[in-house]
Amino acid sequence: MVKTKPLMTEFSVKSTIISRYAFTTVSCRMLNRASEDQEIEFQMQIPAAAFITNFTLLIGDKVYQGEITGREKKNGDKVKEKRNKTSEDNGEKGTDMFRASIVIPSKDKAAFLLSYEELLQRRLGKYEHVISVRPQQLVGRLMVEVNILERSGIESLEVLPLQHSQQKDSGRGKGECDRRVSCANSERGVGFREIYKTEGTPSTKAPRAGKNLRGSNTTKTKDALFRILHDLRPQDHFNIIGFSNRIKVWKDHLVSVTPDSVRDGKVYIHHMSPTGGTDINGALQRGIKLLNDYVAHNDIEDHSVSLIIFLTDGKPTVGETHTLKILNNTKEAARGQICIFTIGIGDDVDFMLLEKLSLENCGLTRRVLEEDDAGSQLIGFYDEIRTPLLSDIRVDYPPASVEHATRTVFPNYFNGSEIVTAGKLADSQAGRLHVEVTASNSQRFVLLKTDVPLEPHQAGRGGGAEGRNHVERLWSYLTLKELLSSWRHSGDEREKQRLGQSARTLAVARGFLTPLTALHLRRRALQTQQLEDAR
Repeated sequence: MVKTKPLMTEFSVKSTIISRYAFTTVSCRMLNRASEDQEIEFQMQIPAAAFITNFTLLIGDKVYQGEITGREKKNGDKVKEKRNKTSEDNGEKGTDMFRASIVIPSKDKAAFLLSYEELLQRRLGKYEHVISVRPQQLVGRLMVEVNILERSGIESLEVLPLQHSQQKDSGRGKGECDRRVSCANSERGVGFREIYKTEGTPSTKAPRAGKNLRGSNTTKTKDALFRILHDLRPQDHFNIIGFSNRIKVWKDHLVSVTPDSVRDGKVYIHHMSPTGGTDINGALQRGIKLLNDYVAHNDIEDHSVSLIIFLTDGKPTVGETHTLKILNNTKEAARGQICIFTIGIGDDVDFMLLEKLSLENCGLTRRVLEEDDAGSQLIGFYDEIRTPLLSDIRVDYPPASVEHATRTVFPNYFNGSEIVTAGKLADSQAGRLHVEVTASNSQRFVLLKTDVPLEPHQAGRGGGAEGRNHVERLWSYLTLKELLSSWRHSGDEREKQRLGQSARTLAVARGFLTPLTALHLRRRALQTQQLEDAR
């Protein structure tokens, strides 16, 4: 006897991006054709940087509205909700999987409605918006709709449709671009992605510290390191450190970039071979010492940047293995003068340690899954950080003009990236806002001053999420990200509790699902319009 599975009649995604802040709503409609009740699971892969803001169920004539509350140990909801982390990175190119399972009565219908929000990040001069659609079965109607409202104008737009071909559009002169893609009867997992650009160099000293990698990624990783060495500039200085149960340093000092040194560095990398153990603390200490010695004994530019690119596929097993001691040793040695960028490959890494190392030392971190191409990921990461244009950036406003500003001090600004701050105007009727930005580059101290004209807030189009005050939502998003980051990495228990409470209160008030909040479903009266929509 063949069991009749529930039919997915529609799977649709609508995303509205207003000044790089994206509101996305997913709708999935199911029909139980069987003569008995059946359990079904809804799942949606969402960006790791996103916060879920709503989840609603419609089962027959019943509506279960999602409510964000402070997290409790017990959960008696009828719907099981999971966010399983599949990849993490601090700028967050990974994804989370949202899952919810319910029982649909015989011959009845159900609808899942999921909403989430995120701030798109500028990388290499572009913004990338990814929507992953994996219905896991044939769909009667599959639709993805994206609306982009961009005040600064769109220089170029590239859309990868549901079919695996590429399509490019150009949207010059207008600040708004709509794109609608539809596909019927698809049972494959598909990806929908838009990449768009809006309109609008110091020397580096960098030891590359890399653990000898195992497995199929080794050759690709070495090829990526060859490319990185090839791309170094004549004013740069570098070294290479391999670490396992022993630490092997290519040279006893930083080497200037010449054709010969690049060639010799490639030969050294080519002959590196995997061995056991991982001495993370020792490798970092050696790399920091190389940089500090170079700075102490050479007449260098005041505003040059010292950085370490740290690559590993293992946890600390040799030398100092205690996480807190490794962090303290690194911070004490670097003295805030060295930026550490970390890359963890595979499932065996202590990613929390790598994230803290970067966070505490003005860097970034990335995670590469075992099945990913580590070489291309490494090259992409290096391309992001290879050109630090400014350091020690500070954004200032006149006293009492801005309240509750998000982060205003940044260690570095890299070519093709973006710095975002948000806050509340003390005077909502003000016509202009004075902004001063101070920073350093390789030649001089930089002071930028400007008066920004202010316009009355205009909500986005429509009555849904895009109609909200996206700037206020952006402020909540950034503030919550900062609170959660500080909460995760705080070593003081009292301070950790204070940060956690602040994050929890804000998340509940603004309706963000976080590690400190929970999503509960409450049954409420069903409106006629909702019933019609569900059908």
